[in-house]
Order: sequence, then structure tokens, then C-alpha cells
Amino acid sequence: MSRASVVRRSVRPVRVVLVTLVLLTATSPPAAAQIPVTAEGSRPAVAVDDRGAGHVAWHDANDVDVGYCRLDRGATACAATKRLPGPGGALRSFHSTVVLASGDRVIVLAELCCGKDDGVWQWTSVDRGTSFAPPVHISDEVDLHRGILGPGPFSVSVTGSVTTFGVAYATAALDGSTADVEAIRLGAGIGSDLSACGLNGTVALRDATTPVFGCNTLEGGAARVHLRRFDTSGGASYHDLARWSAPVAAPGDREEPILAGGPSGLWLQTRDRAAPFGALRVGPVGDGLAIGAEHLLGQGERPIFSDFAQGADGGLSSVWVANRNGNEVRHASSPNGAAWSVAVTIGKDPAHFNLRSGIAADGGGWVVADTNPSAKPVVAYPIPPRSAGGAPGGGADGNCRATVKLGARVTAVARGGACFTMKGKIATTNGAVRVNGSTSCRPGRRRRGSRAPAARRPRRPAGSPASPRSGSTRCPTPARR
Repeated sequence: MSRASVVRRSVRPVRVVLVTLVLLTATSPPAAAQIPVTAEGSRPAVAVDDRGAGHVAWHDANDVDVGYCRLDRGATACAATKRLPGPGGALRSFHSTVVLASGDRVIVLAELCCGKDDGVWQWTSVDRGTSFAPPVHISDEVDLHRGILGPGPFSVSVTGSVTTFGVAYATAALDGSTADVEAIRLGAGIGSDLSACGLNGTVALRDATTPVFGCNTLEGGAARVHLRRFDTSGGASYHDLARWSAPVAAPGDREEPILAGGPSGLWLQTRDRAAPFGALRVGPVGDGLAIGAEHLLGQGERPIFSDFAQGADGGLSSVWVANRNGNEVRHASSPNGAAWSVAVTIGKDPAHFNLRSGIAADGGGWVVADTNPSAKPVVAYPIPPRSAGGAPGGGADGNCRATVKLGARVTAVARGGACFTMKGKIATTNGAVRVNGSTSCRPGRRRRGSRAPAARRPRRPAGSPASPRSGSTRCPTPARR
């Protein structure tokens, strides 16, 4: 039946309510220029201090020493570049470097092999990387993967990865007074396969003294992410396995967990093996953990190599390599996790590997990557600060919505990490849109069968920033009342 016949048979005139979607062709800002960190290196890591400077460390070309440099905000080259010599052992070539920063303190962690030098070592600077004290030994039982400052103001915690005995966890005093601590295997006994929970160890703080640990299993070809929380009611015996909760599994076939804690609470980034990365809130339920709804990041890009961070203001940042898009480095952010920015390209190189990132309180920071698992260049890209009102792409007022209603029974969802900005009844996005869960509407395509009669189509307010322009299209959906 035609729309016109509906109008003729109505007892009263049909009023068409129309929310217009303006789909702008994606025009990400130009990718930042690649900043060389070192000509030969691997396994880089970065921490960002409260001034926005990036403190970068990496394995040197021969896996003998750790390299370090500082990238001040706005810099195009490293400052304070130096070698951090170890006690003599070689670096474990496939294990990560970790960098942590707080105020003027910078901590670099790396794992050496073998014999008397085996284990995780810590180099500490108290003058923003200008000089470092000789290294101290933390533990010889952690296959280093990630680390954090805490619990408490005077300790550091590390987790491992790629072990058949279950991922290990250790915490040690910053001053080296608890060197050679005995780690505990928080990943042991989880899952049914021999590998236990032996991949991608991660740790973050739910509050100042409560660490939460994560890892993933491979069970019968499926991956599972598991979380455990420390119970502080009996004191701070972090190496007492009995004080850690039973594992809580994230829903779905998941891998590559990264935890980030801060003012916006505890968040988990992980990926369903058949989908892109997603950010999930991890909230407390009594003495346990509850995993919330997911916001997908990087849809349609086949993302690999990611990192996830929370700044001192609670802002969240995710970076990944878009394997389907020429290995671009992509970035999305959120002021608090409620709404996320449009994903933008911040770096381009066909050989990006092993991303690490960090952000300051304004969302600005740094991403570092090597360009091959072997000794190749280590490079960096700046992450721009968030706009004054929230996430990039969300408008000056932080108006960044993942979902908009187009009438009583029609809902549009922005895809691929994008969001809508609203002005009156016009919703604008530069990503693809899914309408009522099935119909996609993309830039350059007009959704058929949805236009209102010309006489009833609302006019765009003059000067609206959501106005269609070259390369844009309208995707209107009427709803009868």
C-alpha cells in the first residue's frame, strides 16, 4: 500500500515525525607524523606522566640492554636517550618491557635470562628519566607481560604471560626492600587444558589497595577470559593464594584481556575471537565481580595488537592496529566509558607490531610500536588530548551518543566506534549506522523507502553544523503517530 493511500484513508491527517541522520563521509584528521625512537629495537613500552611526556623503553637490537628516552609533549624527537645496563644477563626476547610513571618517578621493568640474573629487574629514576639508579631484582617467577604502580603508594605489581603453569603475579616495594619476592600463580587451576590460564596476564586496581587480576585460557580451541579479586579484609598478604577470589569468567569466547582502573572504575578491554575489541565495565557485587555491557571498538577493521589505558581523570583510551586497513594505528577514547569517540587514525605503517600506550589527565598521550618482532625501528605517535567537553568527535559539549531514537519504534546505532552528535532532530555521524538491528545505512547511500513526503519534511536549521555537504547523505526514517 502506498503512503499516499494511507493518507487518503485516514480519518485524521497523518503527522510524520522525522529524525534525520546525516552520514558524513569519514574524514579522520591526517595521521600524525611517525616519530623515530630508535633505529633498532623491539618490545617497546610507554608511560605518560602528568605533564604529558612519554617515557619509552625497549629491548636493544641484541636483547642485551634496555633503551630509554623521554618524548616531551609536542616533541618530534627523543630527549634524555640512554642505555640502562643490567647485571649481565640477556633480555628475554619475547617478553615485554613495562614502564610506569608517577610525578617525577619513572620505573622501567624488564626480564633477564638466565641463571643468577634470571627474572624481572627494576630501574628507577626520580628526576623524570634524567638518571636511573642501578637495577634491583623483583622476582624470578614472572614471565613479564604487564605491570602497574600499587597496591598502595610504594609498590609495583607485575603479571606474566605464555606459560603452561598459569600466569604468575608478584608485587614488590618500590625501594627494592622486598627484592626476590616469591610470585604466586593466579592462573593455575583455571580451565581444563594443561596450559591453565597461561596467557595475557593483566592487573589493575579496583581501589587503592585492591588489585584485580586477569588472564585467558585456551580450552578445546576456545578462549576464555577469567578475573580474580584480592580480598583485603585480612590485611595485605598479596602473595597468599587463599586470599584471592575464585575466577569469574567473562561471557563469550574471549582473549587478550587488558584491565585499567581509575576514577571511572575498573574496566576490561578484551575481544571476542569472532569480533573486534570491546570495553566492559567491571563492577563490584558484594565481595565479587560483575562484568557489564560491552562497547565494541574497531568494527570491520580486523583489529590486532591493542592497548587500553585510563588516565588520572578517569578518561579511557583504546588503540589498536587495523589489520584490514593497511595496519593503521587507530584510536578511540571516552571521558568516562559512557560514550566513545569516533575512531580515528593516528599512525600509518604496514608493519606495526606490539603496541603500547599511555595517556595523561587530558586524554593526550603517546603510542609506541615496533615494526617487527625482531630488531627493527621503534616508532611513536602522539595521541591528541580530548576536546574541552569530552571525547574527540563528540562535539564541544561532549554530546557523543552511540544510539539515537528515530521515532517510537525505530533505533539507530552507530557502528565501528563512531557516535552521533545531536542538533535538534538532526543526528550526525561519520560511521556506518545500523537501523533496528538489521538495515545498514552508510555514507554515500540513501536508505530507501524512508523519505517523508516533501511537504512534511522538516527543514534544516540555517547554519547547522550537521548540514549535508559533498560526500554526505541523509538517511531519514518517518514514524506515524
